[in-house]
Amino acid sequence: MTRRRIYWVPRSSGGLGNLGMDMSSDMVSGLSYNTYTLEDGSWSQQVRKPEAPDVATVLPWGKYDAAWKTMIPFRPKPKFPAPQPLDDAGLFSYLTVSWLTPLMILGLQKSLDENTIPQLSVNDASDKNAKRLCLLWEEEVSRHGIEKASVLRVMMKFQRTRALFSVFLGCLFSVSGVVGPMLIIPKILEYSEAPSGNIAYGVGLCLALFFTECLKSLSLCSCWVLNQRTGIRFRSAVSSLAFEKLMQFKSLTHITTGEAISFFASDVNCLFEGVYYGPLIWLISSLLIACTATSYL
Repeated sequence: MTRRRIYWVPRSSGGLGNLGMDMSSDMVSGLSYNTYTLEDGSWSQQVRKPEAPDVATVLPWGKYDAAWKTMIPFRPKPKFPAPQPLDDAGLFSYLTVSWLTPLMILGLQKSLDENTIPQLSVNDASDKNAKRLCLLWEEEVSRHGIEKASVLRVMMKFQRTRALFSVFLGCLFSVSGVVGPMLIIPKILEYSEAPSGNIAYGVGLCLALFFTECLKSLSLCSCWVLNQRTGIRFRSAVSSLAFEKLMQFKSLTHITTGEAISFFASDVNCLFEGVYYGPLIWLISSLLIACTATSYL
């Protein structure tokens, strides 16, 4: 049967997808969703071939190479920058969100639109993260069975490396939050009560207090930034995976329309908040233990 409408849109995984109606395709309540490349048929001649991008849309490196590049303290500006400035940011730029400064200045000069806002990072694309989440879920089901499969374990595996880094940042926050009030501030009070003291010693105490406060603020801000990006990846992966599963059914007999809408409108937000705020439990626990120990001493 002839195609009723041709409406091509780019996909994050490459190629083009047709959102038009095709009565000869698999249908879900009258809606079809098939993807084709430009070489699939004669209708491809009706679509203008998109221009080749300046940079690759798929990262050529391995699983953790992009993360290791982000761990470099200061990264020079690359010759061919990525569409998303966050992919070219160094460690200090990533943790302090200073990579966003040029965009903020541009927004101050003129209003931002879809042409000035950077594209989504390929590391945060729903297609890539949905495949990873699907593999983790299949591994969980094969190991524990469908009845004992836990979403919480899948969430922890999805953010395992970033959760460990958040724990490290929480330890830094606890140490810096305890060292200042317990060690440095009493020394500053003793120095202020002394009739005469070494000026260099007093300046050193002030610099030490300033350093601990900066470390505390940096570790807390870094934990928020890291958890937020992880939550965005997990939310996009869950939404994309659930949408793909729903599109595989010809009719929704095992789930109502209200339950499907509630999942995408409410449950996905709960999963996002679980990934976003979950690692902060370690930060609060370590800070509580450190404060209890220092108060006892």
